[in-house]
Amino acid sequence: AVPVDGALPAMTLAEAICAKETWLARLRELEYEQKAGRLVELELAERAVFDLCRTQRDSWLAWPTKVAPFLAPSLA
Repeated sequence: AVPVDGALPAMTLAEAICAKETWLARLRELEYEQKAGRLVELELAERAVFDLCRTQRDSWLAWPTKVAPFLAPSLA
């Protein structure tokens, strides 16, 4: 059953217990993965990707300035 307008879905006691156990199992699995070191914090991953992309962007933007002195004599 899908909640409508934030209301809880109508379910039997057995369905509720099954849903609770399913979510607890998923939570335990996530906790295990985190303790095993297989999960990383989203903020840390986003920051690492941002820093990597910024470094690459800066390298590409600096490339013409670094290469121009070597190309100039051959173009003159």
